[in-house]
Amino acid sequence: MISLSLFLQKYLKRFFFCFIVVILVLFSHTFVFAPVGSENIIRKPTIMILGSYHMANPEQDAINIKADDVLVPKRQRGIEQLVELLIAFKPTKIAVEKEPEIDAKLQKKYRNYLKSAYQLERNEVYQIGFRVAKNMGHSKIYPVDWNKMPPVDLTALDFEAFAKANNKKSFLEEALSNAQNLAAKEEEIQKTGSIIDIHRFINLEENIHEAHKCYLTIAQMLQERH
Repeated sequence: MISLSLFLQKYLKRFFFCFIVVILVLFSHTFVFAPVGSENIIRKPTIMILGSYHMANPEQDAINIKADDVLVPKRQRGIEQLVELLIAFKPTKIAVEKEPEIDAKLQKKYRNYLKSAYQLERNEVYQIGFRVAKNMGHSKIYPVDWNKMPPVDLTALDFEAFAKANNKKSFLEEALSNAQNLAAKEEEIQKTGSIIDIHRFINLEENIHEAHKCYLTIAQMLQERH
């Protein structure tokens, strides 16, 4: 699964709210499925997708949640507790929201981290992804994000102009309202909850569905274009 691409962040961020802002794909041990006596063995991995939040406050989304400092002792203990839960899944690979083009840089940071020569930054990829990988004895991290420009005229993606020209502003208002409601709830948890509480909220099925509605509402608005 790939997060909101850069062109949406740069050109359409007024209209979109990326609720699940980082993806850690945790591949568990491979299980084998095959009929009795069969020589054809199909190996199928089990995958966990973890939604997190922007711990460094990069201010790149339409609706931005103010995260507190994850480097303070309380938050560091919370991240360690979350990691303990994640390693129980016994992942064999960790895929993160970083572009493959910076793979060499990412691997260098990870190798330095393994040698205690790199202090983890305020970033969910490092704070969670690196920790889980190190605990599992992994030799590398897998960057899987996609941030390239689409092969279309960006003016065709101006949803605000389309909404105004076609009397569809209510769709935009609904999408942003849903996103703001989710953001407000998460900010309340940020004030008093633990790192585990925050991630439990983000990954609740009902909240994932609410986040998806922001995108689907925009899609409904554009139906008449085609």
